[in-house]
Amino acid sequence: GKSWEEIDRIPVTGGNHNYGWPCYEGGPNGSLVQSAFSNFPICKTLLTQGTSAVTAPSFAYDHTVGSCVIGGPVYDQSVFPAPYRGSYFFGDYTHNWIDYWPLDASGNFVDQPIRFATVANPVDIEMGPDGALYYVSITKGQVRRIAYGMASSCAPGNYLANYYTNRTWSGTPTITRCDDTINNDWGTGGPFGTSPVDNFSVSWSGSQYFTKGINTLSSTSDDGMQVWVDGQLVINNNGIHPATTKTATLTCTTDGFHDVLVKYYEATGKAVAKLSITSANKPPVPQISQPTDGSGFAANQVITVTGSATDPEDGTLSGESLQWNVILHHCPPVTPGNTQICHTHPFDTFTGTIGSVTAPDTSGDWVWLEFELTAFDSSGANATTRVNVWPNFCPAGSYWAHYYKNRTWTGTPAIKRCDATINNNWGTGGPFGASPVDNFSIIWHSRQFFRQGPSKLTATSDDGMQVWVDGQLVIDNNGIHPATTKTATLTYPLAGYHDVLVQYFEATGNAVTQFSIVKQ
Repeated sequence: GKSWEEIDRIPVTGGNHNYGWPCYEGGPNGSLVQSAFSNFPICKTLLTQGTSAVTAPSFAYDHTVGSCVIGGPVYDQSVFPAPYRGSYFFGDYTHNWIDYWPLDASGNFVDQPIRFATVANPVDIEMGPDGALYYVSITKGQVRRIAYGMASSCAPGNYLANYYTNRTWSGTPTITRCDDTINNDWGTGGPFGTSPVDNFSVSWSGSQYFTKGINTLSSTSDDGMQVWVDGQLVINNNGIHPATTKTATLTCTTDGFHDVLVKYYEATGKAVAKLSITSANKPPVPQISQPTDGSGFAANQVITVTGSATDPEDGTLSGESLQWNVILHHCPPVTPGNTQICHTHPFDTFTGTIGSVTAPDTSGDWVWLEFELTAFDSSGANATTRVNVWPNFCPAGSYWAHYYKNRTWTGTPAIKRCDATINNNWGTGGPFGASPVDNFSIIWHSRQFFRQGPSKLTATSDDGMQVWVDGQLVIDNNGIHPATTKTATLTYPLAGYHDVLVQYFEATGNAVTQFSIVKQ
């Protein structure tokens, strides 16, 4: 079971508890049977005893909500007001949030967790001696502090944000804080948690950097938003309306900071508030020389990393201007009904024109690495390029194939090999010779090159076949059926390699499995 995140509570009394993993995991009511592990000896024994033999999670959420839960403290200080006092705080690394869950006087959880803050990839959450909440942002390389109180000013480039539970920016704001950006799509929710989700307003004010030349401001809001620069109204996106974008351009004679004020209100329905400022300064152009896109690595191999960047205004940038982020893409075995199978972990960060990274172990779940290089010029403009590298089991374009003598892709594969293509029509036979010719399954992992623009993917199977690209289900030809063809079209702005997974099973009768990628 690798599609759920859980919060499990260990009672002070009552002896040892079995929380069921991996036989049970998550589920809307807790203790959902994980069929991928049901043939494990320990699970065969445990599942026959029913859910009464295990302790269900206190809370569980699937990977559409988040995919890496981070435990935190119970807030037992007095700086934060109710309802935060006595609440349990936890977060999710991949989806960038922290929630709190109130506890009653007896220590029982009350209702459901409530959104506390949007944050940057938390990996540890702690309560400080000053009563503030601290978290480690691994992608920012920072320990960040969340304090309660009225902020009076924020650093240049940030916004002093005041959140009101009315539409008129009046009275005392319910929340006052510094926001890095204005980039909010609350859907039918809002910034206050469960209530209110309608009839609220926000004002953002801050000193923002504009470069010499033309700068473009873009406002998207549902409902009303207005933007002032140095006291002059430059965007009027006011009124009650669905998400609407308006833009304005400002020409500056020199580089420098200017005062920006944004006022937004939400009536009812969906709530969106976004503002971006695009500088006239041309961004730098980063380039990764090593590793090359689509190349392979061995387990624990030391990978040499080199890159550079040039800027139209600054020329060649120094190593201090180059930030590397190495991201591990982790793809556990597919579970039924899951349309997104991969998630990411931060793997390494460093600066400079050259570095080295030790590749991960490749003997377990399928993984690959993404190398991301971001270059910053002297005005703060930046641009990012990236390459992907894979385990070198097979050449690029070939498929690392695992053939199983069962329909569930479980146990030890009977055959492991590199397949140049997926183009099989076994009739009433199969890949194993005389036996078995029914009830078998195959997994193909590969790195495939997609050209710029649209490409057509075609899958024909008898019986079930599913195709994932970069962890996303793109063709679902599952089920028991005669030879059936399904297609999908993927469009990429740039040519490059992408991760492709094909899963197939055969029940009885004829066996067909064919897959192709064709540039349109």
